[in-house]
Amino acid sequence: MVRLGNFSADGIHNGDEQVILTTYLVLIFLSSSIGDSIILLSTIKFNSIKLHRVIVVVIQHMAVNDLIQTLFLVLPQIVSLQAGDWILGLFLCHLSEHVSYVCNVVTGTLTCLLVGSKLLVVIYPLKSISWRSRSAHKLCGLCWILGMINPQELSNIFLTGHDSVYFDYYDYTCDYDSLHSREPKWWKWFCRITGGLGLLLVSVTLLTTSVLLLLTASHAAEKRGECLRWRGVLTVVMTTAIYLVSWMPYFVVRTSTVLMSVQYKIEIRRTVRSPEGKLEQQCLTPLSRFKSRPCLGDHFGISIDDHALSSPR
Repeated sequence: MVRLGNFSADGIHNGDEQVILTTYLVLIFLSSSIGDSIILLSTIKFNSIKLHRVIVVVIQHMAVNDLIQTLFLVLPQIVSLQAGDWILGLFLCHLSEHVSYVCNVVTGTLTCLLVGSKLLVVIYPLKSISWRSRSAHKLCGLCWILGMINPQELSNIFLTGHDSVYFDYYDYTCDYDSLHSREPKWWKWFCRITGGLGLLLVSVTLLTTSVLLLLTASHAAEKRGECLRWRGVLTVVMTTAIYLVSWMPYFVVRTSTVLMSVQYKIEIRRTVRSPEGKLEQQCLTPLSRFKSRPCLGDHFGISIDDHALSSPR
């Protein structure tokens, strides 16, 4: 059995919202599964995409990565949304969460490899003729390895307990509960920082490489006295733009969440005596504008025992 989250607080109670979200996910599932299958079939069997062989290999790996996310993330989300909870078993719950962390990293690194390889093909057109598909597969394999050894995925494998996975009604997917994790605090912060910096590095790399690609391709076309040939260049730039736009909301929300959690954890703890004569622990945080609230236990700060100064009324 999989633990369930708080349906009353996070679940969808409106039938119209459920229909809209289900329609949206079904459209994603159909477009991704059909589109990725066409890409793989056209490149492997018919060789109909007339781009450099290295770029074609990268596109194939991106299609496989997207197809895996469609099957193990989007499809279970549709089933869970219709069933009202997770009915696919504990193994698939763990598997979907691992797929999420691995494929997110693979998507970013493969997109960087796609833009970088296209830039190198434009800069070195003669040398790129000798580049083989086998080398491209090795580079793509390295991207998959980076996805499997990213800190958060290693944490999920070695430091989270078997009972730490639960079904989250917020997005109708499985997630790992940090309260049941054996991760040290420093490792949690290391995962957050490396994840944020990694996403920022990928975004900056894609943006910089795309600009260099456009400038280099335009200069090369101008040097030859030709117009810029958008075939290939436009595909790569559009892929980069779609990736950056799709990840921007997540990056903003994730960054703000980390900053808010930092504010939330810097707090002053004090012990006071209630009107009934009982000792209670209260916390003051910048987030609460230094107003007293109950302590939640997962925090660090300064302890102040002032119950001796307080007396029951």
